[in-house]
Parts: sequence; C-alpha cells; structure tokens
Amino acid sequence: MADKKRIYQFQERIQVILASNMKNVNDPRLQGVTITCVKVSSDLQYAKVYWSASSEKHDEIQKGFESAKGFLRHILSENLSCKNVPDIKFFFDDSAENYHNINNLLEMARLKDSLSKNHE
Repeated sequence: MADKKRIYQFQERIQVILASNMKNVNDPRLQGVTITCVKVSSDLQYAKVYWSASSEKHDEIQKGFESAKGFLRHILSENLSCKNVPDIKFFFDDSAENYHNINNLLEMARLKDSLSKNHE
C-alpha cells in the first residue's frame, strides 16, 4: 500500500500524461475531451479517470475511451516509472453540471425571496 503523498503524485502524473496525449488519440469521439481528475487505488493497481466535454454525446465519448484504452495504457507504460500500469476505467465528470444546477437553484431561491420581500 502506497502512502498518501505517493498516491497523490501518481494520480497527478497520470492526469498530466493522459491530458497531454489526448491530441494523439485518433478517435474523433474524443476530440475536445478534457481529463479532469484521476483517482488511484491505494495499491496503485486501478485508476478512475474522470473526463468532461462540451458535447452532450456522453455515451459515444465513453465508447471512444473504451476503444482507446489500450493505446492510453501504452502511453502510460512509456511515461510512468513503475512495474505495472494501473487498469484504467473512464467516468464522466458531472461536477460542472452539478455546479450549474446548484447555482440555478440558488438564483431561483434569491429571486423568490426578493419577490416575497417586495410583496410584504
């Protein structure tokens, strides 16, 4: 089991490698996709790679990642100084959508509050 500092550094390194190599992936479904976060298991065997995109075609993008998984693991193996490259799984990062939804709810609450104060 790796210590927290090593895990953090490993996650950051994977994110930088993947993000900087996305332009080398020939799958058009992955054009304009951003790697937002990487979470690695404590034994460094598994990595969850989170992504976001302006496109609404999340299922197609996910299929693109599954198709490019071998290529991306190969890139990692060339750039990581470790015995075993972690198994990677890809997940859509919905934190930006959640942020916008929460912001909209807060704005609606402020408007409702200001309308009720004006009617008092």
